[in-house]
Amino acid sequence: MIPKNEELGIPRDIYLNSTIERKNSVDEITGNLQKDTQTAFENELIRSQQGRFVLLVEDLEFWTKVIKGDYRSNYEPKALYGRLLSFQAKYNFEIVPVNKNEMGNRIYYRFYYQMKNYLKRGTF
Repeated sequence: MIPKNEELGIPRDIYLNSTIERKNSVDEITGNLQKDTQTAFENELIRSQQGRFVLLVEDLEFWTKVIKGDYRSNYEPKALYGRLLSFQAKYNFEIVPVNKNEMGNRIYYRFYYQMKNYLKRGTF
């Protein structure tokens, strides 16, 4: 949020309609897709459709692990891959693998540049 500042030409408080969710691994995501937790995860995706949503995963090999089945869940790799891609298409979000040591930087600059572009356009 950028607070109202008429001296800088900002006539009202500006809020980014953006959400970032962080997951630590493919195992955490498959845990969210179990029958008892899937509804909560899917409801989160539904709510996120009101703005921009990205799911950051602390594992640069995330998609390779999904494809190869390198995780603890009983999900078949092809089924999990299709499910994740289907969710991305249905709920219009992206899954981005990120180095764990760069997570804070990625989150900060994602919001920073989103706000910078918002202010450049002057659509407030």
